[in-house]
Amino acid sequence: MSMRWIVAGTAALVLAAGATACTADADVAKAVKPAAADKACGNGTYDWFNIRQDWVLTGVGDIEKLGKGGGALKGSMHRLYTPETAVHTEGPTVKGKAALWSLAVRIGEVEADDAGSVDSSFTHAGRKAPALDAGGRITFPKGTRAVQVVQYAMVKQVEADFRYSCSGSGNGSANGRTTTGHAISWLVDGSGILECSRSTGKKAGTPATDAARLACGKDSVAAKG
Repeated sequence: MSMRWIVAGTAALVLAAGATACTADADVAKAVKPAAADKACGNGTYDWFNIRQDWVLTGVGDIEKLGKGGGALKGSMHRLYTPETAVHTEGPTVKGKAALWSLAVRIGEVEADDAGSVDSSFTHAGRKAPALDAGGRITFPKGTRAVQVVQYAMVKQVEADFRYSCSGSGNGSANGRTTTGHAISWLVDGSGILECSRSTGKKAGTPATDAARLACGKDSVAAKG
């Protein structure tokens, strides 16, 4: 399957202005300093909702034809989605790692008592996305006919909305105020190989069937589950 990437360009329109006006604008820009972001209290409470855990397809390869008995996989995978580990908020800022740790506790990835003794990559905001590892060798049982196979990659992604509440009116300027936000990360990454002419045994909308639909075609046996 050939894949085409389309990049939408952005046209910029520049309006010329007088020299005096430009200088004045520059002076104003220098004079205006962004306000420092308020920080949330350090002993607030997280409430999580809209929690979702889904396997998400991150990459898929082209169809590779292997002869009887199998063979080496030589193709690469095309990136479809880049997972991220991040926290986006509105209101007083919270520490991303603390928010992700709270989410990890909420879904049972870590225990609350593990804080300080366990370092979970799930909480590492800004971590690098998993590489699309392709290649390897497949061996089929004797007598197996030639087949068309496709490699694919995936992550188990977790995302959720939260509310962080502070009580009291201590020294912090943001105490007593609420932060709302959205957190996203992934638990594990993996890869798989499917055969276009065989059922994947998976439900529609899963990484395997999505990969089959993209690479083998929507009418292929593998794309139907």
